Amino acid sequence: MKKLVTLSAAFLFVISCTTPKNSVGESEEINKKVMKPKFTLDEIVGDYIVSEMSNYHFSGIIPTVRIESNGNISGNNGCNTFFGRVNPSGLTSIDKLGSTRMACQGEGSEVEQVFMKTMREIDSIAKYGKEVQFFSNGEIMIVATELVLQGNYLVTSVGKVFAENKGINFSIGEGRISGFTGCNTFFGEVKQEGRNVSFKGIGATEKACAEFDNAFESRFLKVLSQASYYTLKEDKIEFYLGVEQLFTVKKVSEK
Repeated sequence: MKKLVTLSAAFLFVISCTTPKNSVGESEEINKKVMKPKFTLDEIVGDYIVSEMSNYHFSGIIPTVRIESNGNISGNNGCNTFFGRVNPSGLTSIDKLGSTRMACQGEGSEVEQVFMKTMREIDSIAKYGKEVQFFSNGEIMIVATELVLQGNYLVTSVGKVFAENKGINFSIGEGRISGFTGCNTFFGEVKQEGRNVSFKGIGATEKACAEFDNAFESRFLKVLSQASYYTLKEDKIEFYLGVEQLFTVKKVSEK
């Protein structure tokens, strides 16, 4: 009887020793599995402006997104500058998400909260034509279109000088710019790559206008040719050379 008890105990000991080893082996095998990329980074690189969010209707404040070839993602979330990393193989496609901490009120604060919450839920990203779409559980949550200057614009300031009452305006389309200084018409070429922009070959008529500020006209045409990039802030577009703000415009509806 004692021998039977001893053998039974030995048998249980063997089972208890071998079972954990199988569990460890299985978990190690699971840990070795790597998720396949759901999209490629090269497909979605670019600068975009958000056109739709599934749970928010925009009015004046619209977020922007920049996706870089090294996997960095950044932009404006409606209030602050945000930043993070794109992870094509992760359970969530955007991680290490953060932002600056400037306090905003009203719509800016609302857009920021909805945008950041939604971005944390994104699990896949896809490019369709000029759109990039952000998904969560198979549902499109955010749609953004390629950022490009196109349409009609009114110059609201040159440097720190208010200019909305001076009648300076221009239109951009098909790689060309044409406009009016308040006295003369001007024209030139436009080259764009995301937020980077340059105005080349700027020329203008030489009409003399009574009681017209020719010096201000010359100043505007000069800074126009110097601009190298722009940023969007609510309904305004600011043009820069380095850290120097050259001029500001707002988009106007086509007549």
